[in-house]
Amino acid sequence: MRGSTRVCPGRHHRARNGLRLISVLLISLFAMPDLPALTASIGTITLGPAPEAATVGRLVRLDVAVKNQEGNPMPGITVRFSVTGANAASGSTTTDNHGQTRFNYSGSHTGTDTAVAHADINENGIQDSEEPSATTTVTWSASPSAPAAAFPAASKPGCDFYAETQHNLCGGFREYWNQFGGVENFGYPLTEEFQEDGFTVQYFERAEFEWHPGAWPQRYDVLQTRLGSQVMGSVPAEAITERTSAGSGCLLFAETGHDLCGGFQDFWNTLGGLPVFGLPISQEFQERNPDDDQTYTVQYFERARFEWHPGSLPRRYDVELGRIGAQMLTHRYGVPS
Repeated sequence: MRGSTRVCPGRHHRARNGLRLISVLLISLFAMPDLPALTASIGTITLGPAPEAATVGRLVRLDVAVKNQEGNPMPGITVRFSVTGANAASGSTTTDNHGQTRFNYSGSHTGTDTAVAHADINENGIQDSEEPSATTTVTWSASPSAPAAAFPAASKPGCDFYAETQHNLCGGFREYWNQFGGVENFGYPLTEEFQEDGFTVQYFERAEFEWHPGAWPQRYDVLQTRLGSQVMGSVPAEAITERTSAGSGCLLFAETGHDLCGGFQDFWNTLGGLPVFGLPISQEFQERNPDDDQTYTVQYFERARFEWHPGSLPRRYDVELGRIGAQMLTHRYGVPS
């Protein structure tokens, strides 16, 4: 997307040099903090800490690093994934400048999956004998029941009640919501406040608030959950390949290796910036919206998904925020969104 009138084409071109002759590759898979960690080389697989069960409905992220025999990262390597077992899945991605990539998938059934990743050196779409692979297992458990806080509530004294979703907004969460974007940035509340992973939280259509007492008084001690990082599924390789320089008129974030351009940049700068949206964690790319089944130009941030809807909202640069709070509430607890 450039400005708010056209889609920004990819600016990264990956050279193809035919078959890459590599005597030994090292592939390392690591899961998210609550998932199995795995390190593998040819013929050797070392598991990290004892794996914890994944929860049906949530996303699992498998991170991969590809290195050569000297231990140096290998960019531009196609890595193919195959998942069998309770939840079948497949896909492919390409390693970035650090020799890393990842694959996300979600489980709909309890049980155990076997996930295999292999480096497709000759890019013929199948695993040949000289191409190394790594394997890990993911065990899925049933989703927890929906918290009582997700059911319609009665109006509470001293709070703002939203008939649209039949939930209250109170205290510091209300002050933060009102000051930093309101319904357009965060959407309506989808739950009451409740305890999750040791924190007081509340879900909104486009965000999840966490209360961290004393952490940030000037922002009512409210931090937003990094939902963008959790809901981003498998994306095109060019969208997660890190940049070393910004495109024309774009702003490069060295922390993540992604830049921010045009209308998305204007929206980010004007309507929330780093505290509200977080850093960009992808480039712009085309993605199907799970709410209306339409395809839009999107970009993922740590705490948000930007969607370009041409002509829909000029005063907000035609940018709408994805309903990632509702999406995660459904993933975690099965609550319809």
